Amino acid sequence: MTSVGNSRLLFLSPAFFGYETDIAEAFRANGHTVDFYDERPSNSSLAKALFRVSTRISQNFVRSYYARILRETKTNKYDFVVVVKGEVVPAFFLLELRARNPEAHLVYYSFDAMAPGSLSEANLGHYDKTFSFDAADVARYPALHLKPLFYSTQFHAAETGVARPHELTFVGTMHSDRYAFVSNLTKSFEHTYSFFYAPARWFFALEKYVTRHLSEVGWAEISFNKLSKEEVSAVFRGSQAVLDLQRSNQAGLTMRTFEVLASGAILVTGNQAIRNADFYDPSRILVIEDYDSEGASERLRQALSQLQPDGSLPSGFEKYSVTTWVKELLS
Repeated sequence: MTSVGNSRLLFLSPAFFGYETDIAEAFRANGHTVDFYDERPSNSSLAKALFRVSTRISQNFVRSYYARILRETKTNKYDFVVVVKGEVVPAFFLLELRARNPEAHLVYYSFDAMAPGSLSEANLGHYDKTFSFDAADVARYPALHLKPLFYSTQFHAAETGVARPHELTFVGTMHSDRYAFVSNLTKSFEHTYSFFYAPARWFFALEKYVTRHLSEVGWAEISFNKLSKEEVSAVFRGSQAVLDLQRSNQAGLTMRTFEVLASGAILVTGNQAIRNADFYDPSRILVIEDYDSEGASERLRQALSQLQPDGSLPSGFEKYSVTTWVKELLS
């Protein structure tokens, strides 16, 4: 096999807030020639929903898309094939890549909880190495190895002495349980920043007027445009503390976990598993339980009274930078 620093790599990943670009750039910075394709044929909200429901239409759509990728890359010889999430990647595609590139190393990574019976689960045996950010999935599937997520360089903390005007910040996708807790917690502080994102107007309308999950949320409180990574990092570097709430079906540490700590802010999280992380520091990480906003408010006030951001990372935290992350993924 070609050495890791001098190889050609096929990289497939869904678009997820520009992180796929960070990963591709880190591969290139480490000396790889990278051919990137979006894992999904389309990223529209309707298409994403269609892909999750296996129908003849969606199967034909996916098969046609991956047949095109095979045509476009048929003269390329790959040393590595890296698939992130793999929600719609078909088995025939992986088998054909293996046949064309028998010396290639096929690597899989999941940044989401794996749904039982999913295509991602069915294809695990086609890879040489498989990873997940989710400890629960690693315990459930023997083929998976635990590999936490990463932070991008733009989240590095500002220099010491730079103002942090936001006492508490939340940036995330809208969910009913998140909204209620964030709203109650931010009421306890004078200077806060909250940004709730919804993927589409029709989706928010459905949740507001039909399912009534978001009936109390006003249209003005929602954005249908994402913040750029640069905007998010600037907000975090201007925050004393940042709240991160993982989805109820996830046990892995979110990307926000690493970005907040890299920015120098206190991390406020509901993920109990973070206590097992090698970088866990109770002076920089506040773990909340049972979404008790009153108790979290009191503990956060105490933590903020002692916070003096100095721009340093937690001990050993550099290994979670995207540059080191991609090296370890291929090692």
